[in-house]
Amino acid sequence: MPLLALFLGQQHFLEIVELKMQDLRYRQRPLAPIHPDILVIEIDDQTIEQYGGLFPLPRTQHAVLLNGLLSAGARAVAFDFLFSTPAAESMHDQLLGNVMARYSKHVVLATHFRAALDPAHATAGIPQEGQVLPPEQTIPGILPGVYGGTDLDLPTELYLQSGAGIAHVTFLEHLEADGSVRRAPLVLQYGSSLVPGFGLVTWLQAQGIRVQDVRLDVEGRRLLHVDGRPLVDLPDAALHEIDYAGGVDEFVAHRMSYVEALGLIYTASQSEDAEAAERLSEAFKDKVVLVGLTAKSSYSVD
Repeated sequence: MPLLALFLGQQHFLEIVELKMQDLRYRQRPLAPIHPDILVIEIDDQTIEQYGGLFPLPRTQHAVLLNGLLSAGARAVAFDFLFSTPAAESMHDQLLGNVMARYSKHVVLATHFRAALDPAHATAGIPQEGQVLPPEQTIPGILPGVYGGTDLDLPTELYLQSGAGIAHVTFLEHLEADGSVRRAPLVLQYGSSLVPGFGLVTWLQAQGIRVQDVRLDVEGRRLLHVDGRPLVDLPDAALHEIDYAGGVDEFVAHRMSYVEALGLIYTASQSEDAEAAERLSEAFKDKVVLVGLTAKSSYSVD
């Protein structure tokens, strides 16, 4: 037994060394330019301070932001945080829900698998009562070997009914020996259907493709458009190698504070100045917008 433990320990050590060497080679590769249409609207420290140090922000402000972005011609807007609990004021939820419903083909909402995931859940997992996603917001079919689970932290019923795209933001931290995140699940099994990942749904929406128009080709291990066009090849276990775009500095031209974005929207809506409308269009037209939390004072920073 001691020899076995020593052997396994050495194997674990060598695996970690290989992973770190892989990271080193990865960092030394030339960085590809970030696509010009990507824009991150960040709930940063300035934003948190503007709203009295509180998060989540008022959903009335999300409604103004979402309406302004999509009115200005954004191709997709994806919220990288959960709407799993109702707002204190039901009218605030209703206002945001109405905007989501109006632009549902261009909106992505996050969901999260709370329980630990493993491939065994993929074929045995049955969604718990009250957690079932509408069929049009999942991809029908079972794909062997894919990670899956049953315990979903879903958007509230009002937001589910809006018809917005639902995407998981779940990472599998236990995949690598050193706990680093190098791969992300493109899809996760949920009973007899697949829940697509955040990046995948955002990309689909930006292409004008609804999740309900996506089908699974089990034998070919790929996703198809309902008309038969191939969309995405699924790697082993549907785990996609993350092509990290670099550090924060790489995104300087692709970032905007939440309060700055709202400022542009309010200025354009309250002014008859053609230049204000033009600035709004230049900032957001054709953009794929990710709205997320970057404030260093917050509990979670992606």
